[in-house]
Amino acid sequence: MRAAGSGYPSIKAINGHEVPTSYAGPENLQAALEQNRAEPVSLAAADFDEDGVPDLVTGYSHDGRGIVSLRRGNVDSIYPNSPEAKQREITGNFITAPFLSPAHVFQVPIAPDFIGTGDFDADGHWDVVVAARGKEFLSLLRGNGRGNFEVPNDIRLPGAVTALITGEINRADGLADVLVTVDGEGGAKALVYEGPAGALKTPPESSDSRRPRTPWRWGS
Repeated sequence: MRAAGSGYPSIKAINGHEVPTSYAGPENLQAALEQNRAEPVSLAAADFDEDGVPDLVTGYSHDGRGIVSLRRGNVDSIYPNSPEAKQREITGNFITAPFLSPAHVFQVPIAPDFIGTGDFDADGHWDVVVAARGKEFLSLLRGNGRGNFEVPNDIRLPGAVTALITGEINRADGLADVLVTVDGEGGAKALVYEGPAGALKTPPESSDSRRPRTPWRWGS
């Protein structure tokens, strides 16, 4: 394959490998992860510590509830030849792993079958929202911009969750919105949380299966 008549562009992948991780947080959550007693069910990424490098959040199902782990991205693994990385190499603080250790762990009241990221309270910091199939609420973990989250806050829903996604919906205002579908006494509904004060500070717009409605458009 040639591009513009010259060169040999290609994508080269290597075999996946395990990333050893230690954990910081409640001892029971650490033990569940270290002993492989928690089942990974979801992934998302955002810059939670605001250092310019994406971080990874993983949702685990454990003992009827859930765990969210935060692995901070390592800038030196992306730019190993930067002056800052070279200085850390001299001082013995250079790390090649893609994520910094330890990973921080947080408990949530539900298995995070769905996980989404965005600034859902309009405070300028990335947050995490999780949902579980069949449960009638969302759980919001507010970020502080330093790689930490507040105690989860529950948001009640008018039915059992069937799906969740986050992103710019309808109005491109620079804030992530939350779209969650539920099934309740009134039938199936799609709920869109969006607003200038933060998506999850605003009552949702609702569309149900019993009446036609102009469809939402992403980022329009």
